[in-house]
Amino acid sequence: FLMFDAGVQLSFLAVLGIVALYPTFLGIHKHHMKFADGLWVSFAVTYMTLPVIMATYYEVPIYSIVVNVCVLPLVPLLLGLGLGIIMSGNLWPFFAGLCAFLIHMILAFYEKLLSLVSELPGNSYRTGAPEPWRVWFFYIVLCIMIWFVLKLKRKLLIRSLSSENAYALGYQNAYVREQKCIRKIMINVRCIQIVIMVFLVVILLVPKYYDCRMTFLDVGQGDGICVETGREVYMIDGGSTSQENIAEYVLIPFLKYHGITTVHGWFLTHPDKDHTSGFTELCEMEDMGDVRVEILYIPEILQEEFAEITALAEEKGIRIELLSAGENLAVARGKWSVLSPESDLFYEDENAASLVLYFACESGDALFMGDAGTQAEAEAVSGGIQDVSVLKVGHHGSAVDCNSEEFIQRISPDIAVISCGENNVYGHPHVDTLERLEQVSSYIWITAEQDALTIIMEEGIRNKE
Repeated sequence: FLMFDAGVQLSFLAVLGIVALYPTFLGIHKHHMKFADGLWVSFAVTYMTLPVIMATYYEVPIYSIVVNVCVLPLVPLLLGLGLGIIMSGNLWPFFAGLCAFLIHMILAFYEKLLSLVSELPGNSYRTGAPEPWRVWFFYIVLCIMIWFVLKLKRKLLIRSLSSENAYALGYQNAYVREQKCIRKIMINVRCIQIVIMVFLVVILLVPKYYDCRMTFLDVGQGDGICVETGREVYMIDGGSTSQENIAEYVLIPFLKYHGITTVHGWFLTHPDKDHTSGFTELCEMEDMGDVRVEILYIPEILQEEFAEITALAEEKGIRIELLSAGENLAVARGKWSVLSPESDLFYEDENAASLVLYFACESGDALFMGDAGTQAEAEAVSGGIQDVSVLKVGHHGSAVDCNSEEFIQRISPDIAVISCGENNVYGHPHVDTLERLEQVSSYIWITAEQDALTIIMEEGIRNKE
């Protein structure tokens, strides 16, 4: 089981980088200065461990090559001191204590160095987690390249030694020609190696963009949705009443995993904590988890209720935009339409005045109901919405003044997503709602039972993950 542990993987890959990749950087006679040696060893370790670092931490340290130059020379000393403790611990306690003290000093130096580097600007670059096939492709091609380069270098070394023998026998011209040929071959090999290694990094880093990818996060009793359309990212809500620190443990890790640094628009449907707590926590962080939010969208009719949240957002330089029914937002590969609430109508409570959003693109459409009730459902139906691809079921699957039979029959979603907490006190989702969705043959997904759901709509084909 340890082979699946990132620490074990990084340790073995670091050693493999030193014993396998590093020799490919050397000339056939291995002539290098010590400082250059340290840089090449550090680079080999960084390059060999890059995919696992990306897959584990979703970002890469920018200054790691320089830091490793300071760290690696002391590793043999650390190992020696550790062996000294093992061998002399019972026989010579004073010597063992001295070894332990020196180890402590080295590790304290490491910790101080890393602490200083972590405070430097741009100390890491968010990459997101590469797809598994990219990681396998990286290592398979890299192993083939290493094998080929090392095998060729052995052959060239034999040719070089043979030419030196010829030189000793008086065939100087033949020696010069052979050495020029060997140098030319090595230059070509270096160029090909650089191209391959750069290509492999590009394979890892280049993101894949979708017509539309929607992720319904498992936030417990609450809502949290991410919609990616082309290069643009939009969030809908992000809060929970059953889980604390939802931004730190759900929202930020999700955004990091997908390499998202900018949210172009964040919709908050209404100010209840189960829809806003994560966004609020994010704004209260000093660096907002290295996430930049460009625009916060809220219902115009609820701007007073959102006063505290909008004040936090403005402190972070987030632009506030007020929405009401009838407004449209064009995006890269689709369009957002606001179906509710009307700015001049009376709504019973904040839930009823929830922002109701409709997203449409060439490969499908989706309706996001927030916690809206039957009044908003009527407004959606009057707007001509029917037979949608995806429905984010209103009010966590409640059947009280929402998710009426007439509305479900008209919307008739292919996929119905219910976001709620496990064993919640409200009994969500209600049986009546589930039965109504089953009657229209909807594929029902409940986050409390099945965790997060990703729906990819691409070229008319909808995939569920």
